[in-house]
Amino acid sequence: LENLNLHRSPINCLTLLTVYERQIDYSPVNRTEMLEKFLFLIFVAYKKRSDYSNYPDMKDSLYVLGMFCENLIREKNDWFSKVDFIVSCSNYCKEKLIDVDCARLFDILEFESIIIARESWYRFRYVHWIYFFLAHRMHHDEIFEEYILSEHRYVNFPEIIEFYSGIDRRRSELIDILIRDLGNV
Repeated sequence: LENLNLHRSPINCLTLLTVYERQIDYSPVNRTEMLEKFLFLIFVAYKKRSDYSNYPDMKDSLYVLGMFCENLIREKNDWFSKVDFIVSCSNYCKEKLIDVDCARLFDILEFESIIIARESWYRFRYVHWIYFFLAHRMHHDEIFEEYILSEHRYVNFPEIIEFYSGIDRRRSELIDILIRDLGNV
């Protein structure tokens, strides 16, 4: 848990133990990969206990959540309503022709305490979830990638860069940008 910088909670511990159940010698150096496995188990568990035939796909959900988190940081806000989440994500799914039931996605995130409520408002329980989803957004959207990498914005979000570089381990342009920017200091 220290290597992953995940908060110690019973659900996190249990889920990570389940991840390690099949790969006992696995080293959790790549936090992006570990969080992906963590989410995979959450989505599989939901699928098993769900009566629904149309449960959200994890990869499509990452894509949609990346867009949602992009809107949060551009608006400099981390609180949102359930209605805002569902409407924003549903509109994006229609625009991009993605089949994700955003209400069910919200329910999964809430049930697993990835998002938490305070009165009628919600937020991500831990900021690393926002950074994780933003890294996936950078991976899928060149405009957002340019937004983060331009004007030294990445300095404010070092965990996004860590998660982004861990997605496929082929983000050499990050090194070029960091070297260039360090040379200008």
